[in-house]
Amino acid sequence: MGARPRAIVGMILHEAIFVTSVAGLAGLIFSMGLLEFVGPNLKIDYVLNPSINFKVALSTVCLLIIAGALAGFFPAWRAATIRPIEALRDE
Repeated sequence: MGARPRAIVGMILHEAIFVTSVAGLAGLIFSMGLLEFVGPNLKIDYVLNPSINFKVALSTVCLLIIAGALAGFFPAWRAATIRPIEALRDE
């Protein structure tokens, strides 16, 4: 009530970007830990000898953040364009 549409979109996008970046970094850490613990038990070359390029990992996280921002933008824009009187009338 009373917030500008730009502030609403910014708030929702901030949350979406934060959640996707934390999930992306946690996924990278979890996958590296999984390769360290499970990798020696498997006899597959790319699991035994993983070569991780830091640029590829960083670009993957950036791509994930962009996808999260796009996924959060459309609901945020829709929420920002709803008039408060219409939202209150539906409840």
